Amino acid sequence: MNIQHNSKLKISLNNLDDITQNTLKFFFKSNLCEKAELNIKDDNANVLIIDLDRQYNKEIIPNLKKNNQFVIFLHNEMNTPLSEENTYNVTKPVQIKYLKQQISFIAQRINDAKKSNDDSGDATKNNFAAPANDGQSKPSSQSLGLINNKSHTQNFENNHLNMALKNSTDSSTLNQYKAHKHVGSNRDINPDNPEELNKIYHNPKKYLYHHLVQAVKLGKDNKSNVLIKTLFGNLFFDYKSQVLFHSFDNAKMRYFKSSPLFIETKVVKASLFKMAKKDYSISQDAESLIWQSAISASKGRLPLGTSLTQAIEMNCWPNFSRLLVFRYVIQIAAAWSTHHMSLLDTASQLKIPQRYIFTLYNAMLAIGCVKIDNVIQGTGKINRKKMKKVFSKILSHIFSH
Repeated sequence: MNIQHNSKLKISLNNLDDITQNTLKFFFKSNLCEKAELNIKDDNANVLIIDLDRQYNKEIIPNLKKNNQFVIFLHNEMNTPLSEENTYNVTKPVQIKYLKQQISFIAQRINDAKKSNDDSGDATKNNFAAPANDGQSKPSSQSLGLINNKSHTQNFENNHLNMALKNSTDSSTLNQYKAHKHVGSNRDINPDNPEELNKIYHNPKKYLYHHLVQAVKLGKDNKSNVLIKTLFGNLFFDYKSQVLFHSFDNAKMRYFKSSPLFIETKVVKASLFKMAKKDYSISQDAESLIWQSAISASKGRLPLGTSLTQAIEMNCWPNFSRLLVFRYVIQIAAAWSTHHMSLLDTASQLKIPQRYIFTLYNAMLAIGCVKIDNVIQGTGKINRKKMKKVFSKILSHIFSH
């Protein structure tokens, strides 16, 4: 098999699960990867993407060099990846930026070999597949941070951006856990049944995120720092840096985000307040902490009094590349940005469980990106072509990070 210099690599998807297959098909077909494009057949592909944890043709591996091909193995973090010649590894769930990184390494090796063949005139077609001795050998998965990448998780806490693209057909235990973790397990309710309605509302004043929102608002209105006094300790909002400081460890903070314990919390100006470092040793971007806290408090529920039938007005796009996301967030936000629709309309037209819509609404409301319109208007049906165009632009932005 020959490849033209600087041409796109031909990618073949080999026996992946439906969700990964559909996500990667969309990625390559949408021209979001400048170095590769989708190819149907394995035998004339430059790169095969294979799930190492599923069944695949083991004869592919020893024949890679002979066929001038490469493999990118997708594998669970706990499994030991293969380290064979012409193989690369990316942990699951797949982070697009690491997949693009591996594709770039392969493209570079192929192009370097092509140049070498053109210059020498007598190189065989298999030269590019041989181990490199000139510094062009592939970096290990460990050196790229593809295995046990804890620092990335701590910095961005959204290792699963691609989860936002997954549909509800995925029934794996892992993804069921992720769904419950972020949006709870509430089933869709009948809005005409008062008993069921009671299940989807929470009182924001009992939760931490509400008071963090009030602190940011007070700081903005007065251009001052703010102290959030709780029964468990204080948080300090630095107006200039838009950072929240506290001393709660990860376990406590996870508990506080989701628990209705903050009814007696007070938010006060603290323009002359000086932080004691020992009391405020942990810092986090205010928007990010509010977003996470709103998701944990919601778990598929809405603030008391939220209308299910009035149209949603979207004020701005959340910066999804910096925020914790879960399945369906991109589709929902894209629909809200292009259509005048209510919460129930969103669930009905997108065919997405209500708990996802309710959780995202709560989080976007907390950071000021949405509100319920006061005027009830006809929503009409979703314009799929318009939404797909918006959706592609969003993905392009996310995958570029």
